[in-house]
Amino acid sequence: MFFSLNSNNQFTQVSEIGVFTVDNEQGTINNLSLGTSGYQEAALENSKVIFSMLPDSHLPNGLTLADIERILPLDEDTSFGFYLLKENSTQAVFKEMQENGNSDEEIILSNSSLFQTEVQTDGSWILSWTDELNAMTVDLQVQQQQPITIGTQLQNEQGLEVIDLSGESNSLTVEVTIHREAAVDNIVSLYKVQADGSVTDPLTGETITATSENQSRYIRAALANRVEGLDISSSNQTETILSGELEAGEIYAPMIIFDPAKQVNANLANPDIWLEDVEVYFPWMEVNSDGYDHIRLLGDNHFGFEDLPAGGDRDFNDLIVKVDLSPVD
Repeated sequence: MFFSLNSNNQFTQVSEIGVFTVDNEQGTINNLSLGTSGYQEAALENSKVIFSMLPDSHLPNGLTLADIERILPLDEDTSFGFYLLKENSTQAVFKEMQENGNSDEEIILSNSSLFQTEVQTDGSWILSWTDELNAMTVDLQVQQQQPITIGTQLQNEQGLEVIDLSGESNSLTVEVTIHREAAVDNIVSLYKVQADGSVTDPLTGETITATSENQSRYIRAALANRVEGLDISSSNQTETILSGELEAGEIYAPMIIFDPAKQVNANLANPDIWLEDVEVYFPWMEVNSDGYDHIRLLGDNHFGFEDLPAGGDRDFNDLIVKVDLSPVD
């Protein structure tokens, strides 16, 4: 399915939508019916993230909704529903459910009175969520035989904010488009990672897992696995385009280095000379010093970053990075 946004997202904060598979047309999941205890948890366990959606007011200069699109492979014979997480992410809510057994976050499922769908004459759907104060409409176009975007396998399977080239056999040219709405000069870098978030220390060969206990070691190993020559940054309210090359057979994750000039120019060449209060944020919340989700999936290979500690203003437009991949000529 091909998903695109229209220009009617009046929510004030970034929300996330996804799909979840159900067992039948009645929406049952593992014998749980809509509205019963445990149904929302079961829905998220069977979910796939479509994308997080920036409100219209959050778009930096040069970025339009036409730039945001998502292709998500779904089996035509599968029954599914949609969900909306207001001002939160699937990763954060699912983590809370695992830790506490439930979540107090508002999850609007497609059986809610706040959700409406309209089928167009061309076969596309329009999905809309509304509440008392805000409204958002999402264009959902259904296109058959739509090719999957290179690098999105783990985005599609797990909603991970990574670029998966593990199945590619040839190196790829990368074009990175950056938009920014932030007072601070941050840097985004790509680093080599395993599918579970682990990184390999190139000096010792040790595998360092993405856990809170490994935060400082993880930062050093991630920096040592950076893609050299592709430090991603931009002037405020300016569109910047960079180019480079990525090796095939690897998985690359983005990390945002908060205000690196303030942190001994980030010492990117020597990860051992970092200040203790360095702030680097990764797709895996466990290795973020504040435990917050700082990176959102906005579309295929399209990521939004929140640079401030503890989630800041949660606008996820401090840096917006889109990665386009093509075979090396």
